[in-house]
Amino acid sequence: MRENYPPALLITVADCPELAEYFIMAPNLSKETAAAIDTVLGLEGPKDLYSIAALFNTTYESVRYRQYQINIRKAIGYDPRKKPGRKEVITPDMQEDLVSYLMVFTEL
Repeated sequence: MRENYPPALLITVADCPELAEYFIMAPNLSKETAAAIDTVLGLEGPKDLYSIAALFNTTYESVRYRQYQINIRKAIGYDPRKKPGRKEVITPDMQEDLVSYLMVFTEL
């Protein structure tokens, strides 16, 4: 992929150490932190994303992206990350009973 770009556009930390802070990626958020950020973003009223990022020790971009995803889910009316379609007809209890039945009656 690097060969597709002109050499002038390929800047690394080794080439320009004073820009090293711009090459550092934010760490992945824990589930608890992400849920807390989502809770704060779900509250009514104006929100300062920079303050939220500082409060949870993450980047502004991480908080902004979470806000964007919340807005997308509100706009389309469902969570696109979840499995689409109807819920399963066979519940885990039904599946367990069926397995125990087949263990007893092996002729089927």
